[in-house]
Amino acid sequence: MTSPWRSFFFICILLIKTFGAGAQSLPLRMYVFGHSLIDHRPPLIATPSDETTVPHWLHKMSESAGRSVAIGGQYGFLTNHDDLNLTSQWGYDQVAGVWDPDEGPFAEADVNTVLITAANFIQYVAPDGPHPLDAGTSVIGATSTVFDYVNQQEANVRYYIYGNWPEMDLAQEYPPTEPSPLEIAAYHEQTVGDFATWWTTYQDLMLEARPAYNVRLIPVGSIVSKLLTGRLAGRVPFADLYEDSAPHGRPTLYFLASAVTYMAIHQERLPTSFMPDSSVHVAVRNDLPGIVDFIWAELQDFNLPSGESRVFFDQGLPITLRHLSASETARCEVEFHWLIDEPSDFAAFEIEGRSDRSQYRMIKQVPFEHERLREYRTRLLLKEDFDSFRLKLLDLDGSFTYSKQLPLSMQCREHGEVFPNPVPQGEQQVTLTPISQQEVVEIIDQFGRRLHRQRLGDEGLITLTDLPTGVYLLRSNQQPSVRLIRL
Repeated sequence: MTSPWRSFFFICILLIKTFGAGAQSLPLRMYVFGHSLIDHRPPLIATPSDETTVPHWLHKMSESAGRSVAIGGQYGFLTNHDDLNLTSQWGYDQVAGVWDPDEGPFAEADVNTVLITAANFIQYVAPDGPHPLDAGTSVIGATSTVFDYVNQQEANVRYYIYGNWPEMDLAQEYPPTEPSPLEIAAYHEQTVGDFATWWTTYQDLMLEARPAYNVRLIPVGSIVSKLLTGRLAGRVPFADLYEDSAPHGRPTLYFLASAVTYMAIHQERLPTSFMPDSSVHVAVRNDLPGIVDFIWAELQDFNLPSGESRVFFDQGLPITLRHLSASETARCEVEFHWLIDEPSDFAAFEIEGRSDRSQYRMIKQVPFEHERLREYRTRLLLKEDFDSFRLKLLDLDGSFTYSKQLPLSMQCREHGEVFPNPVPQGEQQVTLTPISQQEVVEIIDQFGRRLHRQRLGDEGLITLTDLPTGVYLLRSNQQPSVRLIRL
């Protein structure tokens, strides 16, 4: 006979490879599932090195900040990448590689960051619709396949979507004919409008499909378009940005894209000491501090409806979460355990839970122990159903961030009051919200005699035919407590 008591569950996430914002971090070891809007070689107009690639500029920027980076990747669209035939194709003059298949499998590359992007001409189909290049999958399906594979090879990887820029729809071919000012304005309007919305939908659906990966989105295309129509409007010639209508870019475009990517991944401003070489247009170099401020503000304001950042993992908080786990220690009792590094002035932690993909809500707040406690443990006795938990970290200035989600199924909902109760004379049924279709209830009198037994089913109706007036106990095989019924 199967016991009604469920087995205990235990889940643990070790966040070893953390990237504390604004502080020295572990080396960035990134693999890119990308295409030419990240790595464009060879460019139409030759450059001294790899200036039309994001990895080149990421290396330069990171080097200026004293950070170590290693980057590799491969060309293709999502429908190529999800074949899982990983072929490290990208090498650079100055950037260290992250993985050489001849030296070992991908699982031994110690990758801690993955960057992925979709084609820029498929946005007429929703991310979860049939992929225009392969109707047998979707953007969400292909991305999930890639991320699942990486997760099997290497745990605790950070996953980013690189939100690129759209293909140009021009009246005449470019080159040689540059688009008109109206066409350029329409292009940027598209980039920050429906095109940008497609990417946030992509992220939202990935968060729903694979919540444990906590996928972040870097809004490269929309921020660059805002720069080019705002702060840099009319200051950088079109031909110094784009070399065709795909559109592949010149070094200035890839530099701006890289600045957004650097600040998103490293969660800090571009170092004030950094200055690109003359391959980047002079208007950008002369206004770099203002450009950095603009990008940083845009990233800070790029949030989910809940207020959680779409792009940052820890939003520059003064502590780093090193470990978080949740374990069921008894029926409907959960112990939460977490470790932090470098405790400093901080506000509090909030344990949040949700069920059936509803909104997270606070279960308990745990005060921060000033500069003393690095390890926290707290136990909660739950009285509701939950299928996922997370930890919210609150700073003194009101800023906050979230841990990764901890999937843990807990069926602890107490029955609501039997309705109606007391039962009006003549009634023969009451309603009790069932926990599951397997829930069996019994009605017992004051002498301990079982007068009625039934399976609740979906509707939760309890039949009371022929029971005399009195007080009875209701007992369930899936609840530890009993309820009173008054007839």
